[in-house]
Amino acid sequence: ALEKQVDALIARIAAAQEPDGYLFPARTINPMKPAPGVGPERWIFENGSHELYNSGHLYEAAVAHFLATGKRTLLDVAVSDAHLVVRSFGPDARHAVPGHEEIELALVKMYRATNHREYLDTAKFFLDERGQPHDTSPYPEGSFAMYNDRPYKQDHLPVQYQDKAVGHAVRAMYLYAAMTDIAALFKDNDYEDAATRLWDDVLSK
Repeated sequence: ALEKQVDALIARIAAAQEPDGYLFPARTINPMKPAPGVGPERWIFENGSHELYNSGHLYEAAVAHFLATGKRTLLDVAVSDAHLVVRSFGPDARHAVPGHEEIELALVKMYRATNHREYLDTAKFFLDERGQPHDTSPYPEGSFAMYNDRPYKQDHLPVQYQDKAVGHAVRAMYLYAAMTDIAALFKDNDYEDAATRLWDDVLSK
C-alpha cells in the first residue's frame, strides 16, 4: 500500500515537470501570477528564491527512493532536472549562488548514485561562487529584503575563507555539509581547513 502511494506521488511530480526538466510548480502552475518571491522567469530571483533549494530536496528524495527500491521513476525526474541545472549554471553559463543552500550537497548525492561527474563539478561551482560579486538588487516585495544581507546566506566571503558560522542556521548547515563532501571528494585542503574551522566555531559556541 505504501509503495502504491509513493508511486502515485511520483507520477504527479513527473507530470508537473516541463519537457526540458524544469520543475518548480510555484512558478509554472500560474505563470501570470507566480508565488511571492518567485520571478516570472526562471532563476531571475536566485538571490533568495527556493528554486534550486527545492531541486536539491528532489534529488535527495530520488536517490533515497532509488537506493531503497531500485526503481528509477523519481531518479529519472531528478536526472532530467539536474541536467538542466548543469546546462544552465557554470563557468560558461549563469553565475549565481542558490538563494537557499541545499542543492550543493544533493548534487553530490546524485553524483554518487549516477556517476555523472558534471553533478559533482556543478556542486563545487555553486560553492566556489559564494563570496563573489552577484546581482543583489532588492526584491520587489520588501519582506524579502533580508536576502540582500550576504552574511545571512553565507555569501559574504568565499567559502575557503569563512571561519565563523553566521546567518541563517539551516542554510549554513547545508553549506558546511556540502563543503565537507567537496573537501573529501576533491581532496581539497582549503575546503577541509575551512570546514574544520567552521565546525570548531559551531561546536565551541
